[in-house]
Amino acid sequence: MLIFCSPGVIQKGLSAFLFFVLVRQCQAQLVTNASASAADGQAQCVRPFLDQTQKQVYRVGVLAIRGPENAYKEFNKTFSDYLTATVGSRFDPPIAFELKPLNFVTLFSDVEEKIVDFIYVNPSAFSCIESEHGANTLVTQISKRKVAVGGEDKVFHLTKFGGVIIARADNANVNSIRDIKGKSVACASISGLGSGQMQVSMHTCYGSQSCM
Repeated sequence: MLIFCSPGVIQKGLSAFLFFVLVRQCQAQLVTNASASAADGQAQCVRPFLDQTQKQVYRVGVLAIRGPENAYKEFNKTFSDYLTATVGSRFDPPIAFELKPLNFVTLFSDVEEKIVDFIYVNPSAFSCIESEHGANTLVTQISKRKVAVGGEDKVFHLTKFGGVIIARADNANVNSIRDIKGKSVACASISGLGSGQMQVSMHTCYGSQSCM
């Protein structure tokens, strides 16, 4: 199981990693066949498909925090179309990749049951899967967000992962993070890094006064 930690540059990084084995095989062929030029060797390097160790279709599980439809819109071109066109063509016959949207339940069950072969997920969920199933990381994501600032669009490279705790506007008793002591905080899922675990952490920290 290989995990994509929580595209930007993800397409190039991912395809380069998956090409690594192919390139190594090409290099071995070049060493044993001195009469072939490097260009010819690289051009002819197509890996034969092995039924015993490979699949015809590889599934990439994506944590669909905004629902399956949005997951397809956001990631299908990368994890299905792009990988099939670039990596898939390096095999004879070609292999394919398909996206499978997951929620916080199927994320773990599909990994355990080996329904998915790759996972695109947040760092927290990855750490659980790494610990329980021996997953390895492939690439990490550089997030870019375009935000309107002062009438013009600016692009920000995000390096931190965050969550939000909100209170009703008419609740005068909660005005800062320290006011959550003794209050109940509803979260989407304890498996969610930004939608559960960070809130629980803050509630434990400030609720117990251990971080005051």
